[in-house]
Amino acid sequence: MMFGLSYADTPATDEHIYYCFYYASNGTYKVRVLDVDKTPALYYSDGDRMRIEKSAGRVRFYQNGNVVYDTYDVSPTAAAVVDFAIKNSGWPCVK
Repeated sequence: MMFGLSYADTPATDEHIYYCFYYASNGTYKVRVLDVDKTPALYYSDGDRMRIEKSAGRVRFYQNGNVVYDTYDVSPTAAAVVDFAIKNSGWPCVK
């Protein structure tokens, strides 16, 4: 499963989410930018607060208030929309 920011309501595929958290069912996630992994597998726990912030030409990814990745915004003047995708139909959405 992944959620993040896109610049348009494009087809429901993971390649169209520009900035996202990409979750695996084993308790890890990666930060992805333009469909490329930008971090190694990082761990998350139930109750963690994840946030993606687009501001002043930067995009920052946060876990519990701590920056885990920071990058330049590829389109700083464009409005972004929230987007998500479920890549594996067998992955549970609710525990």
